Amino acid sequence: MGVFDLFEKEFSKFYGVPWNSLFVPAIVHHVSMEVNEVGLRRDTVQPANRTVMFNATRPFLYFVIEKTTDTIVLGGVYSKPTVY
Repeated sequence: MGVFDLFEKEFSKFYGVPWNSLFVPAIVHHVSMEVNEVGLRRDTVQPANRTVMFNATRPFLYFVIEKTTDTIVLGGVYSKPTVY
């Protein structure tokens, strides 16, 4: 998304802040989602605009990508599939 200097101590510049060595060492974002045979449940208030059917019979990786910048905003591992 183009934010790099914020994380580098020697390049970060927070104008108006009295500390010269202020920088952000990391940002952590927690997302919770549940995918089952009924659909997807997320911790959000925005409704999903479509439903996609996907049957998992083996572990896989998943990524949510912001399209305009091709930035991965969320990634995860599904490691315990159950075959019905």
